[in-house]
Amino acid sequence: MSERISKNIRTDYYTSVINQDVAFFDDRRTGDLRKYQFNLFVVSRLNSDIQIIQDGLSTNVSIFVRCFVFCVTVIVIMVLISPVLAGITLASIVPIMIFASIFGSKMRKLTKQQQEERAKMTTVAEESFSNVRTVKAFSNEDYELS
Repeated sequence: MSERISKNIRTDYYTSVINQDVAFFDDRRTGDLRKYQFNLFVVSRLNSDIQIIQDGLSTNVSIFVRCFVFCVTVIVIMVLISPVLAGITLASIVPIMIFASIFGSKMRKLTKQQQEERAKMTTVAEESFSNVRTVKAFSNEDYELS
């Protein structure tokens, strides 16, 4: 199932990129170094990002099902042994879930910000490497480092 879904995602992604207008490719950095740099980006997305989705579908879904069955079984046993203690335990889960939700939201924002900063860093590095003669000609290494 995960192989089929990832194949469909790859096909849909490639189709959506290849069917874009020429203006789409004009707006993208097709490369200061080489003409095919944007194509490498597309291939990278096809391979790495979709592989992550596939891993999530195959591994994480099975782990989720196993943990769900385990949790339901534990709750049933807890209720059979001590309904009061089970109620107290389950009631304490709500504040933990609220905290986890808030913490997860903040972590998502920080992760997105970190990815954007890494993209900026990569862009600066690509531009510096592709124009290394200009950087060296103006003795601008310190500026590029900063």
